[in-house]
Amino acid sequence: MRLKRIVFYPVESQDAEERMFRAGQLHIATSVPLGRIDAYRRERPEVLRISPFFGTMYLRANVTRSALADARVRRALGLAIDREALTQRVLRGGKIPARALTPPVDGFEPPAGFFHDPAAARALLAEAGHEGGAGLPPLSMLYPTSQNGQLVAEAIQEMWRVELGVEVRLRNQEWKVYLDSVNTLDYDLAISIWAGDYADPLSFLDLLVTDGGNNRTGFSDAEYDSLVRAALDMPDDAERRQVYARLEAIIAREAPVVPICHYASVELVHPAVRGWNPNILDQHPWKHVWLEAAAGGE
Repeated sequence: MRLKRIVFYPVESQDAEERMFRAGQLHIATSVPLGRIDAYRRERPEVLRISPFFGTMYLRANVTRSALADARVRRALGLAIDREALTQRVLRGGKIPARALTPPVDGFEPPAGFFHDPAAARALLAEAGHEGGAGLPPLSMLYPTSQNGQLVAEAIQEMWRVELGVEVRLRNQEWKVYLDSVNTLDYDLAISIWAGDYADPLSFLDLLVTDGGNNRTGFSDAEYDSLVRAALDMPDDAERRQVYARLEAIIAREAPVVPICHYASVELVHPAVRGWNPNILDQHPWKHVWLEAAAGGE
């Protein structure tokens, strides 16, 4: 049946939203607690929807801090993260290990600039004068208050302790306070999330232009800025993708940000719902969504 009205419920807790879905109070739950995903896979796979999403979780590095001013230190931190372990054991839910800032999109497969190589990470740290973490002050890792943020922060904290001898102190803040800290560069490292506004790599790559409103790392690179400007005026898709690859190579070399994982949309959708189709931007025009009368619902 076509919808005459839609009721949206503001629910702050993922657990509460999932319980409402289970109780039949919601037709769609747009977030699922990590601890419930495997149960839905086993018991109700028909309602669990996991699909690629144009979003990336990554670490911002405040390059204005002396401890993180050396790109070798930042890259060492990036190479010491086991993204496979994070996505499979911690995050789950269809997330993909990120080896570049940009998720694959529209024929562009970004070159892999980040991977798990603890030996190379230790060598870079030693080259920067911090063998075994010596001489590096404790680093703080900021994350917005959330279950996922805490789990990721704790996992990375342990990886860096074991692989590099780097001490990390975790610091969580409510969202508004977190944003203020990031905007004013009041952090060392910050777990961040970016979702593309449009399905093109520039939606991610223009984050790091000098003094860009979403940069918030202190990073500045003249070649990077020039390439972004050039890409904006390139009509040829193949040439533009070559520029995108060069931009990702600069990110991998300088590591002002360290990608962690690419996102997936994880939702619970009642079998009666029709017209709710997966897409990389997770946009669903409501005029095309309806309920199958035979499946019930109103």
